[in-house]
Amino acid sequence: MSANMEDRASWEASFPGIVWKQVFHRVPQIPSHIDLHDKVAVVTGSSTGLGFECARQLLQLRLSHLILAVRSQSKGEAALSTLQAEFPKAHIEVWMLDMESYESVQDFASRCEKLDCLDVVILNAGCGKMQFSRCGGDNGREVTLQVNYLATMLLTILLIPIFKAKAAAGENHGQSSRSPGRITIVGSDMAFWANMKETSGSMLDAISSPQDFDGMNQYSITKLLLPTFVSRLVEVVSADDCIINIVNPSGVRGTQLMREATTILPRLIVYTSGVLLGRNLQHGTRQYLHSALVLGKESHGSFCDWEIRPYPPFVYTEAGRRMTAKLWDETLKELRFANVETLLEVASLLASLPVAQGAKAYPPLPTWKCTTSGGCVQQNTSVVLDADSKFAQGAAGSRTAADYAAMGVSTSGDAVTLYHYVQSGGTLNAASPRIYLLDESGEYVMMSLLVPWDDQKCLLI
Repeated sequence: MSANMEDRASWEASFPGIVWKQVFHRVPQIPSHIDLHDKVAVVTGSSTGLGFECARQLLQLRLSHLILAVRSQSKGEAALSTLQAEFPKAHIEVWMLDMESYESVQDFASRCEKLDCLDVVILNAGCGKMQFSRCGGDNGREVTLQVNYLATMLLTILLIPIFKAKAAAGENHGQSSRSPGRITIVGSDMAFWANMKETSGSMLDAISSPQDFDGMNQYSITKLLLPTFVSRLVEVVSADDCIINIVNPSGVRGTQLMREATTILPRLIVYTSGVLLGRNLQHGTRQYLHSALVLGKESHGSFCDWEIRPYPPFVYTEAGRRMTAKLWDETLKELRFANVETLLEVASLLASLPVAQGAKAYPPLPTWKCTTSGGCVQQNTSVVLDADSKFAQGAAGSRTAADYAAMGVSTSGDAVTLYHYVQSGGTLNAASPRIYLLDESGEYVMMSLLVPWDDQKCLLI
């Protein structure tokens, strides 16, 4: 893993190290055993450049269902038309995704949740604004920061429980051979040269400030934030559920990423890294596929191309560790509107469980108002309902229906001993019971997470 490669970081980040890798190393071919038949993949920012070529190469590997996530409907349809002509039997769709809008990101994740299965997501959408601008007017975040980092991390976190659910659904349908879902985030070796300073106040506010704005450095900073945050994210997300890594394509010819560069220095950097040293689109994109398809659980949280590389040196420093903790807290606070903290708390708990072979886990079930409650219970307690929404067992300790009756709590039906629950787990028979948290008037408050442990046991979180 990149976390254990500090001794190589300085060389990898140096100009000679980058030139050595770019000029004297060729991207290996994708192994012949990689076959994406019966797989579903999403590529964001896939109407042109690396994203489009990535989509094409996935289809060459017999991908069954491809989703082109794009901001422009017309460009997406043009890309679809080109790909469909080359791969007439493939199922290709265009879905809208605007990374400048958190609402669009949430809507996109909701659509992914409705897919029958999901195997690979390559988060390629990005930008490099040379002039300062904000998303959604004066109160939004700076565009490059939101697109390259904040919205990308939001989508990553929202996808984690979806991958878990799709894997569980696959197991329930006899598809036990499905490997963990993959999220590959497109980074950049520009992260090596980011000039990011510690601040006493908010990191995100400082990065989103128009004061002394430098478009090239802003792009570099946003690409540095990715491995900084992901290095912490993988501590709470198990590679058994979803493998998350960052691919660094380095310089590639023919991309439009820095199309807004007009001043001498940015254009010189683009010319040197792209035209002089850059790989062609086909070879550059192949690095995406190595990270998303070839590298395994050992790449979880790592900085990759066709092999695992060190993080940018900054991540290993004391200042880097302080800023990692600060960035983690600020990012979760920024994205709190999407309940990301709850999602990660669940992911962390599941990652810590010694899950048995063949065990299945589910994300939080959809929330709805409880219309057939199993009884009114006091705030901060809950009841277990059977498949018919009848009272089964109190979730706190081993209370019976009589215990609740003594407390003045009404129950619909007798206690169902079939669903006995204790703190460390319990027996699970037939359909999974639903666990509701009700307030004193019997109104729905929230639903707990039920995790099937094996064929006979479950955990209540």
